[in-house]
Amino acid sequence: MPANITFYKLHQVLQIVMGWGGYHLFGFYIDKNILISIPDPTAPFFKCLNAKRKKLNEYFEKEGDKIRYLYDFGDSWEHEIKLKKILSVDQRMKHPVCIKGERGCPPEDCGGTGGYEDLLEIIMDPEHEEYEEKTCWLGDNFDTEGFDIDVINAILKKVKFR
Repeated sequence: MPANITFYKLHQVLQIVMGWGGYHLFGFYIDKNILISIPDPTAPFFKCLNAKRKKLNEYFEKEGDKIRYLYDFGDSWEHEIKLKKILSVDQRMKHPVCIKGERGCPPEDCGGTGGYEDLLEIIMDPEHEEYEEKTCWLGDNFDTEGFDIDVINAILKKVKFR
């Protein structure tokens, strides 16, 4: 990712990689005092810096720098984002690229980590009273192990840096 993209663009990329729809609130926590998100004029108590204006290079300065990304304040999907390596700029790069990944992501709105654990237990037991309901809700494409980097990168091609 280029250092000069916004946190909002990073949020969009994370949503694609996770296979989520992006319709919940999110926030990047730089430390206990700095939250970067989308300001809500109807909630003046919710103080944050605007994710559409703040850029990564304002907070990621050296390899090893970390922030927390929280998605869906109800389910509370929390991720640590760490600057692993600073590379020279490749002007030919026009979109983000996923270079590695494994396993399928939890489905959105499954209830956070606890809800996901419950869901996995249910779908592994065809005799469970909620088995039919949950497998119907998940659909035919849910795969706990599935990670297709080619599909993710094809979708990421639509996300332009500029």
